[in-house]
Amino acid sequence: MSTDLMAAVERVGTQFRTTADELSTRIGELEKRAARSEGGNYLVAANDNPVCAALLANRDFGKFDVESRRHQRIELQGGLSEAMASITSAPATVGNNTSPGTSLVPAHRLPGIVYAPERELTLRDLMASGTTISSAIEWAEETTFTNGAAPQTEGETKGSSDLKFELRSARVQTLAHTFTASKQIVDDAPALAAYIGNRGVAGLKRVEEAQLLSGNGTNPNLHGVIPQSTAFNTALVKASDGSDPYARLRRAIQQVRLTERRANGILLHPNVVADMDLLRRDDSGQYWFAPDAGASGVAWRLPIVQSTIIDEDEFIVADWTAAQVFDRQQATVEISSEHADYFARNLIMLRIEERLALAVYEPTAFVHGEFAAVSG
Repeated sequence: MSTDLMAAVERVGTQFRTTADELSTRIGELEKRAARSEGGNYLVAANDNPVCAALLANRDFGKFDVESRRHQRIELQGGLSEAMASITSAPATVGNNTSPGTSLVPAHRLPGIVYAPERELTLRDLMASGTTISSAIEWAEETTFTNGAAPQTEGETKGSSDLKFELRSARVQTLAHTFTASKQIVDDAPALAAYIGNRGVAGLKRVEEAQLLSGNGTNPNLHGVIPQSTAFNTALVKASDGSDPYARLRRAIQQVRLTERRANGILLHPNVVADMDLLRRDDSGQYWFAPDAGASGVAWRLPIVQSTIIDEDEFIVADWTAAQVFDRQQATVEISSEHADYFARNLIMLRIEERLALAVYEPTAFVHGEFAAVSG
Protein backbone atom coordinates (compact mmCIF):
# COMPACT_ATOMS: atom_id res chain seq x y z
CA MET A 1 0.00 0.00 0.00
CA SER A 2 1.38 3.39 -0.97
CA THR A 3 2.24 6.04 1.52
CA ASP A 4 -0.50 8.38 0.29
CA LEU A 5 -3.17 5.74 0.68
CA MET A 6 -2.10 4.95 4.24
CA ALA A 7 -2.21 8.62 5.20
CA ALA A 8 -5.71 8.94 3.74
CA VAL A 9 -6.97 5.92 5.69
CA GLU A 10 -5.51 7.35 8.90
CA ARG A 11 -7.24 10.70 8.34
CA VAL A 12 -10.58 8.98 7.82
CA GLY A 13 -10.14 6.95 11.00
CA THR A 14 -9.30 10.01 13.05
CA GLN A 15 -12.29 11.90 11.73
CA PHE A 16 -14.55 8.93 12.50
CA ARG A 17 -13.42 8.71 16.08
CA THR A 18 -13.88 12.45 16.58
CA THR A 19 -17.37 12.32 15.14
CA ALA A 20 -18.29 9.29 17.29
CA ASP A 21 -17.11 11.09 20.46
CA GLU A 22 -19.18 14.16 19.61
CA LEU A 23 -22.27 12.06 18.95
CA SER A 24 -21.81 10.16 22.20
CA THR A 25 -21.55 13.44 24.15
CA ARG A 26 -24.70 14.85 22.53
CA ILE A 27 -26.67 11.64 23.19
CA GLY A 28 -25.60 11.77 26.85
CA GLU A 29 -26.81 15.34 27.22
CA LEU A 30 -30.17 14.41 25.62
CA GLU A 31 -30.60 11.53 28.08
CA LYS A 32 -29.92 13.81 31.03
CA ARG A 33 -32.51 16.33 29.85
CA ALA A 34 -35.06 13.59 29.36
CA ALA A 35 -34.44 12.35 32.90
CA ARG A 36 -35.17 15.85 34.25
CA SER A 37 -38.47 16.19 32.40
CA GLU A 38 -41.88 15.22 33.74
CA GLY A 39 -40.60 11.76 34.46
CA GLY A 40 -39.07 13.13 37.67
CA ASN A 41 -35.59 13.51 39.08
CA TYR A 42 -33.05 10.92 38.03
CA LEU A 43 -30.64 9.43 40.54
CA VAL A 44 -29.11 6.00 40.72
CA ALA A 45 -29.66 4.50 44.19
CA ALA A 46 -27.48 1.56 44.91
CA ASN A 47 -27.72 -0.56 48.05
CA ASP A 48 -24.38 0.76 49.21
CA ASN A 49 -25.29 4.41 48.67
CA PRO A 50 -27.63 5.47 51.54
CA VAL A 51 -27.34 9.13 50.57
CA CYS A 52 -28.88 8.46 47.13
CA ALA A 53 -31.63 6.33 48.66
CA ALA A 54 -32.46 9.05 51.17
CA LEU A 55 -32.62 11.71 48.45
CA LEU A 56 -34.97 9.64 46.29
CA ALA A 57 -37.20 8.96 49.27
CA ASN A 58 -37.37 12.65 50.17
CA ARG A 59 -40.45 14.37 48.74
CA ASP A 60 -38.71 17.74 48.66
CA PHE A 61 -36.14 16.33 46.28
CA GLY A 62 -38.89 15.22 43.90
CA LYS A 63 -40.04 18.82 43.61
CA PHE A 64 -36.58 20.09 42.71
CA ASP A 65 -36.65 22.12 39.48
CA VAL A 66 -33.21 22.73 38.04
CA GLU A 67 -34.51 25.10 35.39
CA SER A 68 -35.97 27.58 37.89
CA ARG A 69 -33.66 27.06 40.91
CA ARG A 70 -30.09 25.98 41.00
CA HIS A 71 -29.96 25.39 44.80
CA GLN A 72 -32.38 23.79 47.23
CA ARG A 73 -32.08 22.83 50.92
CA ILE A 74 -33.15 19.25 51.61
CA GLU A 75 -33.24 17.90 55.17
CA LEU A 76 -32.51 14.20 55.58
CA GLN A 77 -34.68 12.51 58.20
CA GLY A 78 -34.26 9.54 60.51
CA GLY A 79 -31.11 7.72 61.46
CA LEU A 80 -29.27 8.88 58.37
CA SER A 81 -28.72 12.33 59.85
CA GLU A 82 -26.89 10.70 62.76
CA ALA A 83 -24.94 8.41 60.47
CA MET A 84 -23.87 11.36 58.32
CA ALA A 85 -23.03 13.66 61.28
CA SER A 86 -19.72 15.47 61.09
CA ILE A 87 -16.85 13.70 62.82
CA THR A 88 -15.86 15.98 65.67
CA SER A 89 -14.28 15.63 69.09
CA ALA A 90 -17.69 15.32 70.73
CA PRO A 91 -18.45 12.04 72.55
CA ALA A 92 -21.28 11.36 70.05
CA THR A 93 -18.76 10.54 67.34
CA VAL A 94 -15.83 9.22 69.34
CA GLY A 95 -17.57 7.27 72.10
CA ASN A 96 -18.70 7.98 75.61
CA ASN A 97 -16.73 7.73 78.87
CA THR A 98 -13.75 9.58 77.45
CA SER A 99 -11.48 12.19 78.89
CA PRO A 100 -11.92 15.77 77.69
CA GLY A 101 -9.32 14.99 75.06
CA THR A 102 -11.55 12.20 73.60
CA SER A 103 -10.32 9.04 71.95
CA LEU A 104 -9.45 10.76 68.66
CA VAL A 105 -7.51 13.67 70.13
CA PRO A 106 -5.78 12.48 73.30
CA ALA A 107 -5.22 15.07 76.03
CA HIS A 108 -1.75 16.15 77.01
CA ARG A 109 -1.37 14.09 80.19
CA LEU A 110 1.04 15.64 82.68
CA PRO A 111 3.09 13.31 84.87
CA GLY A 112 2.33 12.84 88.54
CA ILE A 113 -0.73 13.69 90.63
CA VAL A 114 -1.64 17.17 91.87
CA TYR A 115 -2.59 17.50 95.53
CA ALA A 116 -3.09 20.31 98.02
CA PRO A 117 0.02 21.63 99.79
CA GLU A 118 0.84 19.98 103.08
CA ARG A 119 1.15 21.99 106.27
CA GLU A 120 4.75 22.82 107.04
CA LEU A 121 5.79 20.60 109.94
CA THR A 122 7.85 22.61 112.40
CA LEU A 123 6.91 21.61 115.95
CA ARG A 124 9.08 18.50 116.12
CA ASP A 125 12.10 20.48 114.96
CA LEU A 126 11.83 22.72 118.01
CA MET A 127 12.44 19.87 120.44
CA ALA A 128 15.36 17.57 121.06
CA SER A 129 15.16 14.10 119.53
CA GLY A 130 16.27 10.65 120.61
CA THR A 131 15.60 6.95 120.09
CA THR A 132 14.49 4.10 122.32
CA ILE A 133 14.15 0.32 122.17
CA SER A 134 11.59 0.17 124.96
CA SER A 135 7.85 0.72 125.23
CA ALA A 136 8.13 3.62 127.67
CA ILE A 137 10.44 6.43 128.72
CA GLU A 138 11.12 6.96 132.43
CA TRP A 139 13.08 9.66 134.23
CA ALA A 140 13.56 10.79 137.79
CA GLU A 141 12.36 14.32 138.49
CA GLU A 142 13.37 16.39 141.48
CA THR A 143 10.14 17.63 143.02
CA THR A 144 11.41 19.26 146.22
CA PHE A 145 14.64 20.93 147.24
CA THR A 146 14.68 22.20 150.79
CA ASN A 147 17.79 24.32 151.00
CA GLY A 148 19.16 24.54 154.55
CA ALA A 149 22.41 26.20 153.57
CA ALA A 150 23.12 29.25 155.73
CA PRO A 151 25.93 31.01 157.55
CA GLN A 152 26.97 28.89 160.55
CA THR A 153 28.18 29.75 164.01
CA GLU A 154 31.17 27.81 165.09
CA GLY A 155 30.24 24.84 167.23
CA GLU A 156 26.51 24.90 166.38
CA THR A 157 24.59 22.25 164.47
CA LYS A 158 24.67 22.85 160.76
CA GLY A 159 21.52 23.51 158.75
CA SER A 160 19.80 20.51 157.16
CA SER A 161 18.67 20.30 153.53
CA ASP A 162 16.37 17.83 151.83
CA LEU A 163 15.67 16.50 148.34
CA LYS A 164 12.63 14.59 147.07
CA PHE A 165 12.21 12.85 143.74
CA GLU A 166 9.42 11.35 141.71
CA LEU A 167 9.48 8.90 138.82
CA ARG A 168 7.96 10.30 135.63
CA SER A 169 7.16 8.36 132.49
CA ALA A 170 5.89 8.73 128.93
CA ARG A 171 4.49 5.77 127.02
CA VAL A 172 5.48 4.92 123.48
CA GLN A 173 2.35 5.25 121.35
CA THR A 174 1.56 3.95 117.87
CA LEU A 175 0.30 6.14 115.06
CA ALA A 176 -0.86 4.29 111.94
CA HIS A 177 -3.34 4.02 109.07
CA THR A 178 -3.88 1.78 106.03
CA PHE A 179 -4.76 2.00 102.33
CA THR A 180 -6.36 -0.74 100.22
CA ALA A 181 -5.73 -1.10 96.48
CA SER A 182 -6.03 -3.79 93.84
CA LYS A 183 -2.91 -5.67 92.82
CA GLN A 184 -3.70 -4.88 89.19
CA ILE A 185 -3.67 -1.10 89.62
CA VAL A 186 -0.44 -1.22 91.58
CA ASP A 187 1.13 -3.45 88.89
CA ASP A 188 -0.18 -1.31 86.02
CA ALA A 189 0.74 1.99 87.67
CA PRO A 190 4.12 1.28 89.29
CA ALA A 191 4.43 4.76 90.79
CA LEU A 192 1.07 4.49 92.57
CA ALA A 193 2.37 2.44 95.49
CA ALA A 194 5.14 4.97 96.11
CA TYR A 195 2.66 7.83 95.82
CA ILE A 196 0.30 6.23 98.34
CA GLY A 197 3.24 5.63 100.65
CA ASN A 198 4.40 9.25 100.45
CA ARG A 199 0.91 10.64 101.00
CA GLY A 200 0.35 8.17 103.81
CA VAL A 201 3.51 9.27 105.60
CA ALA A 202 2.49 12.92 105.16
CA GLY A 203 -0.89 12.17 106.73
CA LEU A 204 0.81 10.34 109.58
CA LYS A 205 3.09 13.30 110.28
CA ARG A 206 0.10 15.66 110.42
CA VAL A 207 -1.38 13.53 113.20
CA GLU A 208 2.00 13.29 114.89
CA GLU A 209 2.35 17.07 115.08
CA ALA A 210 -1.18 17.45 116.43
CA GLN A 211 -0.41 14.85 119.09
CA LEU A 212 2.87 16.51 120.06
CA LEU A 213 1.05 19.80 120.54
CA SER A 214 -2.27 18.85 122.12
CA GLY A 215 -2.48 15.08 122.73
CA ASN A 216 -4.49 14.56 125.93
CA GLY A 217 -2.30 11.76 127.32
CA THR A 218 -5.16 9.25 127.51
CA ASN A 219 -4.08 5.95 125.98
CA PRO A 220 -3.37 5.67 123.04
CA ASN A 221 -2.70 9.43 122.76
CA LEU A 222 0.59 11.16 123.40
CA HIS A 223 0.73 13.68 126.23
CA GLY A 224 1.23 16.89 124.29
CA VAL A 225 2.87 20.18 125.10
CA ILE A 226 -0.26 22.27 125.66
CA PRO A 227 -1.89 19.96 128.25
CA GLN A 228 1.38 19.95 130.21
CA SER A 229 2.32 23.60 129.81
CA THR A 230 1.93 26.35 132.38
CA ALA A 231 -0.89 28.83 131.87
CA PHE A 232 0.10 32.40 131.10
CA ASN A 233 0.19 34.46 134.29
CA THR A 234 -2.07 37.45 133.59
CA ALA A 235 -0.92 39.05 136.84
CA LEU A 236 2.28 39.99 135.02
CA VAL A 237 0.34 42.17 132.57
CA LYS A 238 0.32 45.92 133.22
CA ALA A 239 -2.49 48.25 132.24
CA SER A 240 -0.05 50.12 130.04
CA ASP A 241 0.49 46.94 127.99
CA GLY A 242 -3.00 47.22 126.51
CA SER A 243 -3.85 44.54 123.96
CA ASP A 244 -0.59 44.83 122.07
CA PRO A 245 0.43 41.24 121.13
CA TYR A 246 4.11 42.16 121.43
CA ALA A 247 3.53 43.20 125.04
CA ARG A 248 1.80 39.93 125.89
CA LEU A 249 4.57 37.88 124.31
CA ARG A 250 7.16 39.86 126.25
CA ARG A 251 5.33 39.08 129.50
CA ALA A 252 5.32 35.39 128.58
CA ILE A 253 9.08 35.54 127.98
CA GLN A 254 9.36 37.15 131.40
CA GLN A 255 7.36 34.29 132.93
CA VAL A 256 9.69 31.68 131.47
CA ARG A 257 12.70 33.64 132.72
CA LEU A 258 11.30 33.67 136.25
CA THR A 259 11.61 29.85 136.28
CA GLU A 260 15.36 30.29 135.63
CA ARG A 261 14.83 29.09 132.09
CA ARG A 262 15.39 31.17 128.96
CA ALA A 263 12.79 31.04 126.20
CA ASN A 264 14.23 30.15 122.79
CA GLY A 265 11.19 30.13 120.50
CA ILE A 266 7.60 31.30 119.99
CA LEU A 267 4.84 29.32 118.24
CA LEU A 268 2.17 31.45 116.51
CA HIS A 269 -0.52 31.14 113.85
CA PRO A 270 0.37 32.88 110.53
CA ASN A 271 -2.65 35.19 110.88
CA VAL A 272 -1.32 36.52 114.16
CA VAL A 273 2.10 37.11 112.64
CA ALA A 274 0.49 39.03 109.76
CA ASP A 275 -1.44 41.23 112.21
CA MET A 276 1.74 41.94 114.12
CA ASP A 277 3.58 42.87 110.93
CA LEU A 278 0.84 45.37 110.09
CA LEU A 279 0.88 47.22 113.39
CA ARG A 280 1.33 50.98 112.89
CA ARG A 281 2.84 53.73 115.03
CA ASP A 282 0.05 55.74 116.66
CA ASP A 283 -1.77 57.79 114.01
CA SER A 284 1.24 58.41 111.80
CA GLY A 285 0.31 55.55 109.43
CA GLN A 286 3.84 54.18 109.49
CA TYR A 287 4.47 50.50 110.19
CA TRP A 288 6.45 49.55 113.24
CA PHE A 289 8.59 47.45 110.93
CA ALA A 290 9.57 48.38 107.38
CA PRO A 291 7.75 46.05 104.95
CA ASP A 292 10.94 45.32 103.04
CA ALA A 293 12.70 44.30 106.25
CA GLY A 294 9.84 42.23 107.63
CA ALA A 295 9.08 41.35 111.24
CA SER A 296 7.75 37.82 110.72
CA GLY A 297 10.96 36.13 111.76
CA VAL A 298 11.51 37.38 115.29
CA ALA A 299 9.88 38.99 118.33
CA TRP A 300 12.00 40.28 121.18
CA ARG A 301 15.03 38.64 119.52
CA LEU A 302 13.37 35.21 119.69
CA PRO A 303 12.57 33.24 116.52
CA ILE A 304 8.88 32.95 115.62
CA VAL A 305 7.71 29.60 114.28
CA GLN A 306 4.54 29.91 112.21
CA SER A 307 2.12 26.99 112.02
CA THR A 308 -1.59 26.55 111.33
CA ILE A 309 -1.67 23.80 113.94
CA ILE A 310 -2.12 26.36 116.71
CA ASP A 311 -5.30 28.44 117.03
CA GLU A 312 -5.21 32.08 116.00
CA ASP A 313 -5.82 33.41 119.51
CA GLU A 314 -3.15 31.23 121.15
CA PHE A 315 0.59 31.41 121.66
CA ILE A 316 3.31 29.27 123.22
CA VAL A 317 6.52 30.81 124.49
CA ALA A 318 8.97 28.19 125.73
CA ASP A 319 12.39 26.82 126.28
CA TRP A 320 11.81 23.97 123.86
CA THR A 321 14.87 22.05 125.07
CA ALA A 322 12.76 21.06 128.09
CA ALA A 323 10.99 18.45 125.92
CA GLN A 324 12.26 15.54 123.86
CA VAL A 325 10.78 13.23 121.22
CA PHE A 326 11.86 9.57 121.27
CA ASP A 327 11.42 7.39 118.20
CA ARG A 328 10.78 3.69 118.80
CA GLN A 329 9.99 3.08 115.13
CA GLN A 330 10.40 5.60 112.35
CA ALA A 331 7.51 5.97 109.89
CA THR A 332 7.51 2.82 107.75
CA VAL A 333 5.42 1.62 104.80
CA GLU A 334 4.60 -2.09 104.52
CA ILE A 335 2.64 -3.87 101.77
CA SER A 336 0.86 -7.20 102.22
CA SER A 337 -2.01 -9.27 100.78
CA GLU A 338 -2.29 -11.39 103.94
CA HIS A 339 -5.43 -9.80 105.31
CA ALA A 340 -8.86 -11.47 105.37
CA ASP A 341 -9.59 -12.65 101.81
CA TYR A 342 -7.33 -10.09 100.12
CA PHE A 343 -5.14 -12.79 98.50
CA ALA A 344 -8.13 -14.39 96.76
CA ARG A 345 -9.49 -11.00 95.70
CA ASN A 346 -6.15 -9.68 94.39
CA LEU A 347 -6.16 -6.85 96.91
CA ILE A 348 -3.22 -5.48 98.82
CA MET A 349 -2.98 -3.34 101.94
CA LEU A 350 -0.43 -0.62 102.56
CA ARG A 351 0.20 0.09 106.24
CA ILE A 352 1.97 3.27 107.33
CA GLU A 353 3.02 3.22 110.97
CA GLU A 354 5.33 4.83 113.52
CA ARG A 355 5.92 4.56 117.26
CA LEU A 356 7.16 7.41 119.44
CA ALA A 357 7.02 9.02 122.86
CA LEU A 358 7.11 12.62 124.08
CA ALA A 359 8.82 13.51 127.33
CA VAL A 360 8.16 16.99 128.76
CA TYR A 361 10.78 17.31 131.46
CA GLU A 362 9.81 20.69 132.84
CA PRO A 363 6.24 21.94 132.20
CA THR A 364 7.00 25.37 133.67
CA ALA A 365 9.34 25.99 130.73
CA PHE A 366 6.27 26.11 128.46
CA VAL A 367 3.91 29.10 128.76
CA HIS A 368 0.62 28.80 126.92
CA GLY A 369 -1.73 31.76 126.66
CA GLU A 370 -4.23 33.71 124.58
CA PHE A 371 -4.21 37.12 122.92
CA ALA A 372 -7.14 38.42 124.96
CA ALA A 373 -7.81 42.12 125.55
CA VAL A 374 -6.20 43.42 128.69
CA SER A 375 -8.11 45.70 131.07
CA GLY A 376 -6.82 47.59 134.02
